[in-house]
Amino acid sequence: MKRRWLCGVALGLALVTAVVWAFPRGQADGAAPLRLSGTYLQLTAGHLEWREEDWEELFAYFRELGLSELIVQWSAYEDSRFYPDAMAPGTKPSPIESVLRLADRTGMRVRLGLAFEERYWTELAKKPEELAPYLETLAQRSVAIAQALWPLAREHVSFTGWYIPQEIDDESWREPEYRQLLHDFLARLGRALHEIAPDTPVAVSGFSNGMTDPVAFEAFWKNLLMQAPQIDTVLFQDGVGAHKLDLFELPLYAAAIRNAAVETSREVVFIVELFDQVAGPPIDENPFQAVPAALPRILQQLEVAQRYASMAVAFSVPEYLSPKGGQAAGLLYDEYRVACVTKACRAAGQ
Repeated sequence: MKRRWLCGVALGLALVTAVVWAFPRGQADGAAPLRLSGTYLQLTAGHLEWREEDWEELFAYFRELGLSELIVQWSAYEDSRFYPDAMAPGTKPSPIESVLRLADRTGMRVRLGLAFEERYWTELAKKPEELAPYLETLAQRSVAIAQALWPLAREHVSFTGWYIPQEIDDESWREPEYRQLLHDFLARLGRALHEIAPDTPVAVSGFSNGMTDPVAFEAFWKNLLMQAPQIDTVLFQDGVGAHKLDLFELPLYAAAIRNAAVETSREVVFIVELFDQVAGPPIDENPFQAVPAALPRILQQLEVAQRYASMAVAFSVPEYLSPKGGQAAGLLYDEYRVACVTKACRAAGQ
């Protein structure tokens, strides 16, 4: 069985608790409506070709959904840069410039992600002495990007913080030697980011694979946040769309990371996965593929988010909750807008 920690009495108590929290019980009159506050934006090479009309259309969808928070997942992906290059100025605004300008205009707040490389996940499987220099180089690259971004970002009222794109799971860092490398990486990078832009918050995200129990998950994050005081905000991926956690287990892990954040005086933000993965590891060996999830399931995720976090952001509106994501995403956009914006739905499945 995958989740070996759930056994005997612990299994019974965990499932009872999870059922109570995960499924609709009816909310008290005056409870806040179930609604997304923001979304991730995952930039790709295709965005380099976008015209201003494309960006304006996307932000119009954000506005219709009532979004106020935008997390740009990365400013550089592999060798692609999405910010202005001082050595090779372009003939049109970079994606980051367009995002910040439109966010200023529409009143959205933007966190800018830094450097991301796909090899990050394969590097985590290496020995500590091999992983250490990679993390050092990765931190240096993110610092260089932040330095290049800061003159632009500080001119925009929408810019509210940095985002470290390296997601933190609960399997890769189990051994003490690996945890120390992670703590050093986050502390070093966080310290450098605060030196570049004093008083600018720094955020990281993480998720559970369901292989460690919620008590250990809470202890892991509490220790991490104590060892890396430069991190201000934790974004918790609910893992439902990627089938890492189900709706029975989700409240247990949400409570665990909320407790770790509260005990270390940090903000916790919930990431609601709007998709349902249908291909790719660990399902099969094909490339990752996902489709928009059903609205009733998303509302159940939002209900958990409402209980345990300061806000809920989507992963992600452009692909799965807007007409830009295709026909199915456009239909979900219409359904969500009617149910959760026009009618301000207040109970999961409503």
